[in-house]
Amino acid sequence: VVIIGLSVLILLSCARQQPVEKQRARLLSGLVLLGISALFRVMTDSGEEIKGGDRRFRWLVLSAIPIYLLALYVPIFATFFELIPLSISDWAIVLAVVVPAFLLCILTDRFFALRNRVD
Repeated sequence: VVIIGLSVLILLSCARQQPVEKQRARLLSGLVLLGISALFRVMTDSGEEIKGGDRRFRWLVLSAIPIYLLALYVPIFATFFELIPLSISDWAIVLAVVVPAFLLCILTDRFFALRNRVD
C-alpha cells in the first residue's frame, strides 16, 4: 500500500513537471505521514487497551509532525534539507494519496483480525 501511494505521488509530481525540491518535499511529507500512521497501527495491532507508557509514546510520535513542519517551513532548515515549503494544493495532493492508503491499511487490518477470530 505504501509503495502504491508513493508511486502515485511520484507520478503526479513528474506529470506536472515540478522542481525536484518540490517533488522531494511532497515525497518526504507522504513518507512522514505514512510512517506516523504505521506507528499507530503497530501500537494497536494486538487490540489491547492503551497503557500509560503508550500514551506518552503517542505524544512523542505526534511531536514528529511539528518538528517536520519546522524543517519544511523554517528557511534555514528547509535550505539544509533542500526542501521547498508546500502550498495548500501540494498538501491536498499529499493527503489525497496518504489518506486512502491509510484507510486501506486499516481495512486490511480489520479484515485479517476478523479472519483470525473466526479461525
